[in-house]
Amino acid sequence: MPATKPTPAVARSLANATVVLTRPAGTARALARQARQRGATVLLLPGLGLSMRREPAVLEALRAA
Repeated sequence: MPATKPTPAVARSLANATVVLTRPAGTARALARQARQRGATVLLLPGLGLSMRREPAVLEALRAA
């Protein structure tokens, strides 16, 4: 499936947004830098996508938040 490009308004500004990156450890540096440059607060949760099967409580806590 081809990636969709964000609309120009989203690409220019992420001010007051929190971006949660759940990429494998060490792979989100460039993405985090781009989000910060656009004004977002970045929350890195490395490996979360891989560990949620083992830790269902983490997934439930995120859903409840």
